[in-house]
Amino acid sequence: RHQDKPEWDGSPAPGRTLLVHCEQGLGDSIQFVRYLPLLTAQVGTLILECPTEAKALFETLPGLAKVVTATDPTPEHDLQIPLLSLPRVTGTLPDQVPYLGASQRSPSLGLAPDKLKVGITWAGNPKHRNDAFRSMQWLDCQALLASDCAHFVSLQLNSPADAAAALGQAANATDAAAHCTDLAATAAIIEQLDLVISVDTATAHLAGALGKPVWLLLPFAGEWRWLHNRADSPWYPTMRIFRQPTPGDWRTVLSQILSALHVESAAGNLAGLEAEGLRLKRSGQFEEARLVFDKIVEQFPTRAEALSNLGNILMALGKSAGALLRHEQARQLAPDSPGIAFNQSHALLKTGDFANGWEAYENRLLMPHFDSLRQRLETPRWNGEPLEGKIVLIWAEQGFGDTIQFARFLPMVAQRGGRVLFECQPELAALMRGIDGIGEVIPRSELPPAHDLQCPLLSLPRVFGTDVDSIPANVLIAPPKAGTGISLPGRSSSRWNVGLVWRGSRRTQQPELREVPPEEFAKLASSADAQFFSLQKEATLSERSQLGPVTRLELLMSNFTATALLLRQLDLVITIDTAVAHLAGALGKPVWLLLPFAGEWRWLENRTDSPWYPTMRIFRQSEPGDWAGVIAEVTAALEQQPSPEVARHLAKAAEFEKENQLSQAVEQYQFAISVQPDNAETHHALGLLFSELGQAEDALGSYRRAIELQPGCADFHFNSGNAHYALSQTADAKSAFQRATELDPGLAAAHFNLGQVAQDEGDFLTAAQAYKRAVDLDGNYTDAMVNLGLTLRDLKETALAEECFWHILQGEPGQPMAGVNLAKLQLERDDPAAAEGTCRSVLGEHPEHPETLLNLGVALQAQNRVSEAIAAFEESTAAEPQNPDGPFNLAIAELAAGRWNDGWQHYEARWQTDNTLFAPRHPGVPRWNGEPLADKTLLLFAEQGYGDTLQFCRYASNLANAGASVVIECQAGLRALLQTLPGVSQVFEPGEPVPDADFTLPMLSAPLAFGTTPDTVPNGENGRYLFAEPAGIVPHTGALRIGVVWAGRSRSWANNRSLPTKLLSTLLGACDDVAWFNLQLKPSDEIKRIISSAACVTDLSPHISDFASTASLIESMDLVVTVDTAVAHLAGALGKPTWVLLPFAADWRWLLDREDTPWYPNTRLFRQQVAGNWPEVIDRIANELQRLANR
Repeated sequence: RHQDKPEWDGSPAPGRTLLVHCEQGLGDSIQFVRYLPLLTAQVGTLILECPTEAKALFETLPGLAKVVTATDPTPEHDLQIPLLSLPRVTGTLPDQVPYLGASQRSPSLGLAPDKLKVGITWAGNPKHRNDAFRSMQWLDCQALLASDCAHFVSLQLNSPADAAAALGQAANATDAAAHCTDLAATAAIIEQLDLVISVDTATAHLAGALGKPVWLLLPFAGEWRWLHNRADSPWYPTMRIFRQPTPGDWRTVLSQILSALHVESAAGNLAGLEAEGLRLKRSGQFEEARLVFDKIVEQFPTRAEALSNLGNILMALGKSAGALLRHEQARQLAPDSPGIAFNQSHALLKTGDFANGWEAYENRLLMPHFDSLRQRLETPRWNGEPLEGKIVLIWAEQGFGDTIQFARFLPMVAQRGGRVLFECQPELAALMRGIDGIGEVIPRSELPPAHDLQCPLLSLPRVFGTDVDSIPANVLIAPPKAGTGISLPGRSSSRWNVGLVWRGSRRTQQPELREVPPEEFAKLASSADAQFFSLQKEATLSERSQLGPVTRLELLMSNFTATALLLRQLDLVITIDTAVAHLAGALGKPVWLLLPFAGEWRWLENRTDSPWYPTMRIFRQSEPGDWAGVIAEVTAALEQQPSPEVARHLAKAAEFEKENQLSQAVEQYQFAISVQPDNAETHHALGLLFSELGQAEDALGSYRRAIELQPGCADFHFNSGNAHYALSQTADAKSAFQRATELDPGLAAAHFNLGQVAQDEGDFLTAAQAYKRAVDLDGNYTDAMVNLGLTLRDLKETALAEECFWHILQGEPGQPMAGVNLAKLQLERDDPAAAEGTCRSVLGEHPEHPETLLNLGVALQAQNRVSEAIAAFEESTAAEPQNPDGPFNLAIAELAAGRWNDGWQHYEARWQTDNTLFAPRHPGVPRWNGEPLADKTLLLFAEQGYGDTLQFCRYASNLANAGASVVIECQAGLRALLQTLPGVSQVFEPGEPVPDADFTLPMLSAPLAFGTTPDTVPNGENGRYLFAEPAGIVPHTGALRIGVVWAGRSRSWANNRSLPTKLLSTLLGACDDVAWFNLQLKPSDEIKRIISSAACVTDLSPHISDFASTASLIESMDLVVTVDTAVAHLAGALGKPTWVLLPFAADWRWLLDREDTPWYPNTRLFRQQVAGNWPEVIDRIANELQRLANR
């Protein structure tokens, strides 16, 4: 309609008139007029066109210039828009409720003030396309009148005669339909009510828009606006939704309504509310029960029992966090209540908190249902202490399943050195006698022999400190079949033999929540290609007829021993939570356990396996009552099972794998494939085994075949990617991992592997994003969090990287990789004390972790605690002797400490590290190891920095004196200078032809070759072994000429040898009677400003082209003052008086606690006394300069 005017697009239109026109039903109009107040600031004038019945009501909306009906003349307007297009153009959902109000007074209905006043509407407009589904019949709704907890007000228009008559006769009902002349009149009546109950009609929208509590009754397939599987509505905060559980089932909906009305009317009546809540809980109506107990807790917040019951209900709804909170609140209010502690124990155990769970579970012994067993507690309790020959009675206390499940602990009791008596149910006695370590099994019907101590069976996990990862193996052994005469009738050799149990022993005639309706099991029996056997005790005739052709074993199951023998002959057991599930699991039989939505604590939550039974697979309801979904899942899983022959090969393969006989396991998988070549899982399993054997090509072939057979399996693509990655086929690996994430976006490991591929390629941003996704999917994925931290460090996001490692350590104190990498970051930001603390916290948990010991050594050496560092490096080397980083770092500490004999030996480990500096050089030429050098040519090559070359080139003279013709390979820029070394025949630089040589020697291996100690360092005459002519450009004014260098090549905060720029002016102004000359290469603009502003400084940097030119300038100086740079070594090698400014933890070559150095006799060392305190060093320099200038 109104297409003659442009449709408004949501952009501001000041001064223009917008017509909004209602377009569908009354309910739609009520729902969406909430948007109109938002438009008043966007347009000049706002007009609404609406149905006639709504005009008076909508005139109450603020901001409307006019409200017209479709039959009125259309007002002038510039723009138009249909009402239901407003959510699109505004992009929001206004949450202000109420947004409508009653505009007129309603007639008094004479309603009783002491009862809940409830409006009802049971049918919509019969002309509506979906009315047959959304409306109910009066006969359905009439059940409400049987309730005496409310007074009902009919808002139903056009009621049928029988409804009108019933309403007129009922003492608790009023028919107000005659007053509902339009929506405004209906709104005025609703304002008098406490609650409105309505099917999906305009009445429901109206009550919601008025902010009135409204209960909406929906058919099985409700309209889009009510979303899916929600009991509330984002459109109306006061709305509660009741949905048909199956198409057409209004009876259940009305039953829920009556129950909810009972709760509403009982507000303030604690006993009534609790009784109703518990009734709902027992009947499995957990959501309804939750609402009741929410109301109780709201009204009685200190009612511990209500909080505890609410915790149980939340646990049944799968809301663990809320359940644990409510149980803890209850426990704080009633710390001495055994019932509340017992309830809490179930939540703790179900969520895997076994330590606290077993402790709280002890309160069961104080519960009333333990009164019959109370006399057993009179004997002293055993709490795990050594038995030393004493007799201990362990007694079963609960059901058959509990006894079977926890009997595994009995051999552990016997290992404590006493005699174990076990009292159990008579039906289990024969089976229990097969468990090792039990001295005697006593049926509960008999008096147990004399004993010193006792312990309930289910207290043993607490005694032994059992957690999820330390559950002992099963110990139950089925008696041998021979001689029993019990064979499985009709056992198939070609199909799976499957036992079925669909219910337990009922306490009442009412079905239990754990039961599977036999008609659902019948679907399984009819669709899967297997031989089925009924293990159901006391199966009714009706159940047997529904199941169809299933072999009954009931008559053979005379006791648990006989049942165990039958189970042993089956291939699989499919059962609900009964003793048979425990028996099959304890026997190691494959067992599929079918659980209701609210499974027992022992099956934990969100798991498809069980730590109690390794052969168990769990199928859980995805929502309460959904057995059909479970059976569909079981059927699909059964159809995917290999044939029994294949299964036997697979079982043998598993045994071989367990015994590490992998080649035999491969054979069994290959046999299985020959029998059933189209089983994708078998190909995949073979691929995994090939991967374990390191046969990536073979593994890839198996994965490819598995993918051909089942292309939609994410795991197959994931492991295919692993095989490609092992073969360095990174592009194919990346494609496989990406496909795995497409098929299963929640597969965290695939995202992790994508991160590794990106990290290998140097794409750190992509890697970080992939690792972050893996962490988002699995908050406990430590490797992903570690790698995320590492890639963030590569991206220079060091604060975020530290956060990653801290996060890991908060959850896993002492986690080694997190601790190591956090310590590295702390060292990089020059905080060795923090790094030490981090390392020591890791070592508290992992005292021999090599990399942590290594980093501890680095942190200690950075604090000048060299003796302690040596001890840490020695421990690291002992813990991981094959890692060269240990002896390499040990060497640096030993050299610093003056332990040169050991230090030079260990320093050779540098060639085994992964540092590219130490990649093999000149591998075709033998290394010199002391052989005679007469008439031999020896290649002495530089290996590290310029300073190292200048320091260790001195050994060329020693080699020449030994008879060698010495050839030197050095870095670019050093050739001219090194040609002044006595005894050198040739100097060349990288990239130039390598002369022929008989031997090679790395420069920093020369001290080892010559056995150098601090007392035998070779120095030339007057301490010089390099030579240069003084530069003619340096003027001599009579003042002391001092060359100065204040920074090394790296200005990283991890290399703290450089002088801060702000202290340069202080240094240059330290003495007035000297002339300073800048020898610092490429000074920054800031440095140039400092130099130009100083009266006594000459910048010589433009005259520096190589080390030879630098040497000439140094020769023109009286003194060189420098930090630890190549210039310090150059000046020392020239024999020039040199003052070297050193950080607190100086490089190893300067030794410890000395002002001189054996390497350069004319050099003096000025060390920081406190880490980072350069001003104190400059003060000493100033004093010494003044003294020198005054001479």
